Amino acid sequence: MDYRNIVDEILCNYEDVDRLNTSLKGIALMGKMRSGKDTIAEYVYKYYGFTCYAFGDALKKYVHHYSGIPLDSNKP
Repeated sequence: MDYRNIVDEILCNYEDVDRLNTSLKGIALMGKMRSGKDTIAEYVYKYYGFTCYAFGDALKKYVHHYSGIPLDSNKP
């Protein structure tokens, strides 16, 4: 099964898809590196209007700010 079908099946269980953003507070995607989290997030953003937020990016900025460790924006 394609990830798009899975996302659509989950999100379309809501009676009014237009009100999805107001009734659903958020979606958390977890998985190993390069498992497709960004791909699914982009799909949900494009077709359902959600905002993407990467917790890891905020955590890296926090560590950089308080520790002085250089911030590396390249993903492995």
